[in-house]
Amino acid sequence: MKEILKFNDFIRNEIDWIDFEVNDYSFDEFKIIGSEDLTYGHIVELIFKEVQYIQIRDTWTSEVNDEIGLIKLLKDTEREKFVSLYGIEDKFNIYQIATEDYGDFIVSATSLRIDYTKVFYYKKNPLLENEKIAEWVK
Repeated sequence: MKEILKFNDFIRNEIDWIDFEVNDYSFDEFKIIGSEDLTYGHIVELIFKEVQYIQIRDTWTSEVNDEIGLIKLLKDTEREKFVSLYGIEDKFNIYQIATEDYGDFIVSATSLRIDYTKVFYYKKNPLLENEKIAEWVK
């Protein structure tokens, strides 16, 4: 929960909106990247582990909701709605992601890690702390 609060504060304090894109989905990891402009790089990675259920688009824009933030961990009654609809097991958390145009998205996973490393999609020197060049850049 602390990580979600930190992320929502980061977005609220640093930018007014953010574009997201599904970046990777493998057996045990689901990664979403975000930036104000995904053409040149990204500033955050949302890394979900052991995903059981996803209701999401491949790209979207989110505006900051000062009251809730962009990500919310569902509890109690809100959680039960998705548990009964989709058979989500108790060990999975249910994350709600706010979007600008598509309603809210849902990801159920055992955990969420957020990486704030700034990733560039081009060569850049020198790199500062918490910056790197995407692995696919030659």
